[in-house]
Amino acid sequence: MPVRHAFDVDPDDHCETPAEAYDDIVKTLDFIASESGRSKGGLRIYDPYFCDGAVVRNLASRGFHSVHNVNEDFYQVTREGNIPEYDVLVTNPPYSGDHLERLLLFCRDSTKPWLLLMPNYVYIKPFFETTVGEKRPFYIVPATRYEYIVPQGVRRDHTVNTAPFMSFWYAGMPPAMATKFFQWWREADLESAAGLPKPLLAGKQSEIPHNMRAQYDSSRRRLRKKQREAADRRKRKRGEEAVTERLRKRAQETCRYGSDCTRTGCWFSHPEKA
Repeated sequence: MPVRHAFDVDPDDHCETPAEAYDDIVKTLDFIASESGRSKGGLRIYDPYFCDGAVVRNLASRGFHSVHNVNEDFYQVTREGNIPEYDVLVTNPPYSGDHLERLLLFCRDSTKPWLLLMPNYVYIKPFFETTVGEKRPFYIVPATRYEYIVPQGVRRDHTVNTAPFMSFWYAGMPPAMATKFFQWWREADLESAAGLPKPLLAGKQSEIPHNMRAQYDSSRRRLRKKQREAADRRKRKRGEEAVTERLRKRAQETCRYGSDCTRTGCWFSHPEKA
């Protein structure tokens, strides 16, 4: 059954974060836990936007067991001063309306680290400069494009996965912690937890790979025709390899909806139907 949310929702906003995206920040969360004096399992992670509850499951499977992601209105909680105690904010926010601006303002005014999974076009939006101010974020950029999971019953077309935008992690930390993090990143072995290509750390917008920059970023390098064709071939090959790997992994996992699953083309196994 679809989740009945405690707040107004736009169906297009409801896409669960893919497991690969969490793999790309596991070591970053490990670092934050160490700097916060917490164990991995005790790191208090706050995701203010509830979708289908997969956040808790995905992070728990990676060793993070103290996650606050409940069916509540983030803005009402903020107005009432009931924000839970947390060590780091991690979220894939809704993109519609003014959600991104309001979230960035919240993070700007916070003293806590934050990791926001957002489309690549956000950093060229006019509101971005005015909201982040001097607290310029850095970026954790994946090696491959993330595909998002649409919860059952949210959309009429029964879409299972979608990748409408290039996206990556926008991150912020207190200055002293950020300085240590960049040094730690350079020295650490940052292979992805899933054994996939490691993400790239971009300290500023000019360090974001050109193929991941926003379409209308004036600094984005334009390739010649042959270069574009070669890049497209490499991109298709990487995409096919990534999809094959995801399908292989998900085929080994049992669908949480079991025999009640009605999602067209669901990638997970359904032993009850065998």
